[in-house]
Formats: sequence, C-alpha cells, structure tokens
Amino acid sequence: IFFQMVDISTVNSFIIYSTFNENPLSTRFDFVHDLAMELIRPKLERRVAIPNLPRDLKAVLVDFFRKPQNNPDLDNRLPKRKTCSKCPSAKRRKTAYKWVVCCDPICLE
Repeated sequence: IFFQMVDISTVNSFIIYSTFNENPLSTRFDFVHDLAMELIRPKLERRVAIPNLPRDLKAVLVDFFRKPQNNPDLDNRLPKRKTCSKCPSAKRRKTAYKWVVCCDPICLE
C-alpha cells in the first residue's frame, strides 16, 4: 500500500510539475529519477560526514556528488601526462589517466 501511495504521489507531482513548468523533463521516468536523487541527497551528505566510514564507500559517495557537475568522460583524465604509479620506474610509462578514487596516475596496460 505504501509504494502505491508513493507512486500515486509521484504521478500527481509530475502532472503538477509539467503543468506549471515551461520546459518540463522529457519523461516521467526522468522526473521520478531526479526526485529520488533529491530525496536521498541529504541522507548521503550526512553519511559522508561520518569519520569512520570505510574509504571505498566514502569514495563512491563523493563520486556520486561529483557526477552531475563533471563530465564523466573527463573524470579519470589528467590535465598533464604523468608517469604511471603502478609500473616499474625503469619502464617510465607516461599516462593521461588516473585512478578516480585516489587520483594516482595509472596506465591502461
């Protein structure tokens, strides 16, 4: 019953939104997706502030907040080529890519 009420309220809010907005979102799916993201954002912001949160989970949450602002294609690119941090230093492989989590340069081999 609860999810049916949530579904009915999202349909009603989409109708009201598209009626009063000059350029509404293209589909109801996009509207519901954006609505869900806005509803969970405060909880995720509070969760990111927990000091003993695991590092990988914190990286995922930080990446979640960064995605709408940044271009996902350029997220893992470095502005200047650097030496790969994982390859032996004797090989001196240059790369334009980095780890998204720790920002260390990493080659694609």
